[in-house]
Amino acid sequence: MAVTTEKKKTRGRLQKSGTRPISLETFKERYLEKNRYKYEWKNGTVEKDEFMKIDERYIIDNIITKFNTLPIYQQGDRVMAEADCYFSQLKAYRRPDAAYFTKQQIRHPEEAPEAPALVVEVVSPSNTDLQNKLKMREYLDAGVKMVWFIYPNVEQVWSHTSPTDVKIYQKDDTCDARSVIKGFQISVKEIFTR
Repeated sequence: MAVTTEKKKTRGRLQKSGTRPISLETFKERYLEKNRYKYEWKNGTVEKDEFMKIDERYIIDNIITKFNTLPIYQQGDRVMAEADCYFSQLKAYRRPDAAYFTKQQIRHPEEAPEAPALVVEVVSPSNTDLQNKLKMREYLDAGVKMVWFIYPNVEQVWSHTSPTDVKIYQKDDTCDARSVIKGFQISVKEIFTR
């Protein structure tokens, strides 16, 4: 659901006040609060989406736990949940369900590429195919090397490295991110193990 402007309170209800853009600073002040929604910003427009659902947290936890066994974790690289990403060239502020950051990106972001190499999104039934395709293209345009869309209802992982290059992992497959994260692979079974 897109929220195109800030809202005004009228008789206890929130209503849209028009279609004027808001600044990134205003967006951060008004929309980055802890509640059941996450807000993302794209070139003056605020987009509202639900945070990862409680019954989907285990998916991201499984990915992070597997990543934490790698030597690059010991060197300071991390997979982080709900990490803020600002893509200046696209004028977009996103909060993917998980993203991979190097130690350099974490400790010295001004000196490192702003885009994480891997972004993970857990797809909810409320997400449309068009929304996913647009978000995937945006991530890739921003410099993300690999985008995973995880579909819990069918236990599939769609791995995109370009708008036309997609691998669909399911059942006994192993999701392979070694081309963007040294040594990182995880089986579909591991992703969906509760």
